[in-house]
Amino acid sequence: MNIEDVIDIDDELFEQLNTPLTEMCIEIKKSKFQKTLEAIFMLQLNISFLKNGIFKNAEDENYYSINVLLRSLSELFIKHLYLFIEFCHKKDDFVGQEYYKWTDIKEYQDYFNGLKKEKALLSEAQKEFNLDEIISEIYSGYAELPNKEKKDNKYSFYKLLKYINEKLPTKNSILTNLPTDYSIMSSFVHGGPHANRLVMFNGVNEENRKQEIYQICKKAYLFSIMSLINTFVTFGQFNHKYLSYLELIRSYLVKIED
Repeated sequence: MNIEDVIDIDDELFEQLNTPLTEMCIEIKKSKFQKTLEAIFMLQLNISFLKNGIFKNAEDENYYSINVLLRSLSELFIKHLYLFIEFCHKKDDFVGQEYYKWTDIKEYQDYFNGLKKEKALLSEAQKEFNLDEIISEIYSGYAELPNKEKKDNKYSFYKLLKYINEKLPTKNSILTNLPTDYSIMSSFVHGGPHANRLVMFNGVNEENRKQEIYQICKKAYLFSIMSLINTFVTFGQFNHKYLSYLELIRSYLVKIED
């Protein structure tokens, strides 16, 4: 089995899921769990975008880019799995509301801290602003929160991975191997020496390069399928027609060979 086979199998599945995935947008609008369903759906959609990017770059044997993309996909997969587990447990839109709130706050914090650094680089006088007040205009009560809570990145990759690992009844090697896999992929994101060594090694070892590229495509495919299953289970709690697709989706888990 090669990369083209993986792509063909993936295309075959999504051709059969186009209609229900489109209909999920309507389910979100009429649901009382809008934020949670939206977050799960959008993460699923973005996982598909990244998976397709990996496939496209794999066809060009762009070993470097697919590692960068897989790290991003892994982050989204873990967020998606966390929201799925939390929502199944709590059955409350508070899950999605908190996710959007704190990830949004983190982005505001990063942006305004970036703005300060930008002004410093330009040696420009900085207009004073109160970040607590700015965020409080969007999220009431933020200014009164303890500083420790404000600085706590609640949805960091490792915190979510640890939470998931504690909640699952059995250990999963795909998840338990993620910390080291993520570390290696991070070297590609940051242009690190380990990434350079792997690129040089695989540049002269064609068989190994092809096998590694195939394994990355396989992992992207599996993360996508697992997220699809959880998405359809979630939406199936509100409309049982989505549950009828689970057997189909699960059958595609075993179509990819080692």
